[in-house]
Amino acid sequence: MNGKKKGIMSTWISLGIIAVVFLALGIFLLTYRSDRSGTDVASVTPTPNPGTLAFTAPSYEVEAKQETDMTRYLSMNGLKAEDVSWASDSSQVIVGSNGRIVINDYGVNCNLTAKSKADDKIASTCQVRTRSERDDLVYSVQNLNGENAEDSTQEDGTVVVAADTNEGRVIDVDADNRKPGKRSGKYKWDRTLFYMLEDASDEDDTDNQINTYRIERKQFTNKATKNEMEYEIYHHPESDKINKIVSIEHEKNKLLMTEYYYTDSGKVNFIYCYEDVNYVPTYAQLDKKGQRFLFHKDTMVNWRIVDKKGERNYCYGKKEKEALEGHSHIKEYSSFSKRKKEEYDKKEKQMINRAYNTLEKVKNFEGVNSIRGYISDAGGNGVNEATVKLRSKDFDCEVFGASTNDKGYYEIFVPARESTYEIGVQKDSYVEEKLYDIVTADDKIGVYQETVYLAENEDTRHPCTIRFYDALQSAENGDGMMPVEGADVTIRRGANNKTGEKVSEFTAEQSTVHVDLTPGMYTVQMSLDGYMDSYNSLFVSKDAENEVDIYATPQLAEDEIRIVLTWGDTPQDLDSHLFTPGSHSERDADYHVAYYQKDLPDGKASLDVDDTTGYGPETTTIYHLERGQYKYYVADFTNCSRNNETSYEMSQSSATVRVYGKDGLMQTFYVPVNRSGVLWEVFEIRDGNLVPLQRYYDVIGDKTWWSSGK
Repeated sequence: MNGKKKGIMSTWISLGIIAVVFLALGIFLLTYRSDRSGTDVASVTPTPNPGTLAFTAPSYEVEAKQETDMTRYLSMNGLKAEDVSWASDSSQVIVGSNGRIVINDYGVNCNLTAKSKADDKIASTCQVRTRSERDDLVYSVQNLNGENAEDSTQEDGTVVVAADTNEGRVIDVDADNRKPGKRSGKYKWDRTLFYMLEDASDEDDTDNQINTYRIERKQFTNKATKNEMEYEIYHHPESDKINKIVSIEHEKNKLLMTEYYYTDSGKVNFIYCYEDVNYVPTYAQLDKKGQRFLFHKDTMVNWRIVDKKGERNYCYGKKEKEALEGHSHIKEYSSFSKRKKEEYDKKEKQMINRAYNTLEKVKNFEGVNSIRGYISDAGGNGVNEATVKLRSKDFDCEVFGASTNDKGYYEIFVPARESTYEIGVQKDSYVEEKLYDIVTADDKIGVYQETVYLAENEDTRHPCTIRFYDALQSAENGDGMMPVEGADVTIRRGANNKTGEKVSEFTAEQSTVHVDLTPGMYTVQMSLDGYMDSYNSLFVSKDAENEVDIYATPQLAEDEIRIVLTWGDTPQDLDSHLFTPGSHSERDADYHVAYYQKDLPDGKASLDVDDTTGYGPETTTIYHLERGQYKYYVADFTNCSRNNETSYEMSQSSATVRVYGKDGLMQTFYVPVNRSGVLWEVFEIRDGNLVPLQRYYDVIGDKTWWSSGK
């Protein structure tokens, strides 16, 4: 090759190399060219979808005062639940960070918005409303009794959210939702709350404030144990804040009690756990067995155990140890073994979760009451498949219908709110009946109603006998109670009918009167100067006795309460027991009115009449109602003294307790039917307010006052 061709070739090769270099450089520059902000333009990965939020419907109808999980109705594309914030435009709505809401009133219509925490532009809004009070009552009753179990959609596209009755009735006490706070050796328990609420000091007249609190009662089922959980919730009389919750778990043959104390800011302050066979007045006095857990800023500063071995304190930090001076067996965390530290840590976390799980449950879920009772024929046999229709007296509408089981028993669940109902009962070939003035409230859980008796349909009028007695004064001959003459008598159809249409009205010149009535149930009202009006049921049938004894109580003064217990011929001896306010340092006998102590030493209460041969009455009077707690029980002494604690006799005795105040009859209680047991915890009085209880026990434990000899 000559030199010229070689030079041309070299030139072309050089140009090719240069071209390749420039091409590569261009690609390089194109790939890595940056814009003015410094962001690599050509190489940026396409921006991911920021996500979308959309409610599944434009509006939702939910139950008032019931927690609703709105995340179920929010479609989240590219976002997680923790990426979303929630807000409402109504002060009536409590909105949790987890999308759970509670609307605290009826007839509320508001907007609910879910937003991306990273980008406010990513949001969705829907309307949420609650029903009117009337419609909500009907819907809630039906829901609690198994209807409306699924969501439904109205014509306008509104989704009607079915309340989760299982979620509403079940509590997961041990759910792992909380972690204890950060510990400090400078922390110590603040005793102010406990010593303000309880009667903890003989020298302090400002303590024992718990008896001024409003009591709310709710009932759930323990998710883990399946046991019934009963709650007494104490609201401050002015702020309405919850400062104490008593949890009563019903285990076979015993009760597991836990008393939680909370500060005004909702922080747990103190917990007391103990066991018993009946629930009697008490609190965490130092001589009471059980475990105490003392908290400060969500840390457990002391774990106190009191048992047959005595008192033992396991504390954290120097300050709490110093504060425990005077207590016995004090050990500080730093001296614990590894095993004891692990036990302490585990217990701290467990009790923190129990305290807050309990508080959240009772705050966010409306309580449930039950209206329960029996339908029987003239022979006392349960009537199967009788139709029981529950009607709201407040809203003049039917809310639910049920049928009795083969024992004649019915139970209808209703919301725990102030309401008045009536029950209509129907069964082929029987007279239709009605039970009037059934009152529910947030301090009642499951009050047994009077047994409704059905008479066979016929037009025959049957002779009936009505006898009138003084509930306080014995007859001059010592045989029974003093007869009463001259009473005005009003008879109305139906049970507990105090204001309806009158069937008959007359004055009883004698203490015993006779009237002829057609079959069915009647309410007999007795009125007489110097006495409180009395109301008793009379059942009339060709197969019944058609008679009733009415015990009237003399008029009461401003601060007096009278309790009248009556029952049938079996068992022969039922006993009333009234516990009155007393200092924790006094013996039970000093404040317990019963057959063995008929009069208190200070004369402020007495057992006026003690019947031991059946029927009653057994009359107890509080002559000076004090600030504090009273509790009233009925014990089946006949079977208690025979150690026959599973007897059915008291439940079949038609035992009835009537409570009177200065304005007349306050409330009537009927013994639970078809229950084994010998002890009926009927009611309590707190700061003058009557609170129904209706617990029933078939274990009396080591409390000798139920069964000691007479």
